[in-house]
This record gives sequence, structure tokens and C-alpha cells, in this order.
Amino acid sequence: MKHSGLTLVEILFAALIISVLASIILFSSTESKTTAQVNNIINDFESIRMAYSLLYSEADNDINNSDIETVRKRFTIDSLLKYINDVPDKKKYSLIIDNSGSWFISYRIDDTPDASRIKRKLEGHRKSSGLFGSDDGENLSSLKEYSKQDYVIVKLR
Repeated sequence: MKHSGLTLVEILFAALIISVLASIILFSSTESKTTAQVNNIINDFESIRMAYSLLYSEADNDINNSDIETVRKRFTIDSLLKYINDVPDKKKYSLIIDNSGSWFISYRIDDTPDASRIKRKLEGHRKSSGLFGSDDGENLSSLKEYSKQDYVIVKLR
């Protein structure tokens, strides 16, 4: 007698193959999304660096001839973002001016769903992008509140 249908083993084997293929596709799409987010963060930092150059060229007398507190009050993240057409999410970026007059931009990554993957990928870009991490203690000694795992920092000046 000849059976025209599939056996249970054949159906389970087909289901196994489909689930493996689905998991591969899901994993690759998640990695692509994370890579895109990291590239957006790095591009935003580059845009903010250019904005800083423009701001500094226009206001260098005000920046260099004022005390730190006056500079901190006058220049905010909004001061930089007015030079950028495609403005990044202001809630995640902060402008920090330390006591020595150095300018930093921080990006908060603690509230993103893929935070651990983003942190790991940003670590790979640290040297090429000028990023500071939480283990750069001596470079961030004046930024203790930002030198946690939750922030990525770039020095502007």
C-alpha cells in the first residue's frame, strides 16, 4: 500500500528548517538595525562637531573672553543644533563644558531597547570616531556624572 501524504517526521523536519531560517533572518535584521543606530549616533556626533566649528568661528571672542559660568549659560545644546539641518534627538544629547573650558557632547544610550548591542558596537568605533567610554577615567575626570556606562562622550574642544 502506497501513502500519498507526508509522515510526521518529514513535517517536523520541514518545520525545523523553516524555524532555523526564520531565526537567521531575524538575527541579521536585528544586527542591521543596531548597526544603523550606531552609524546614526556617529553621524550625529560628526554633525555636532561641524556645528561646533561654525559656532566657535562666529562666537570665539565670547567663548574665549568669558568666564566658564557665562559660557555655560550662554551656550547650550540648542546653540549647536541651530547649525544642523537634520537635528538629532535633543533629549539624548547634552553639551558639557568642564571647568578647564573643554567642550564635550554626551549621548545617553541607557533608554534604548538595544543598549548593550549599541554599546558593544560603539566600543569598536571608539578610536576612529574619537569617542570616550566609561573606562577613560583620566580623560573624563571632570565629567564624573557622565563617565558611567550609560553615556558615550565626544570631546569637541
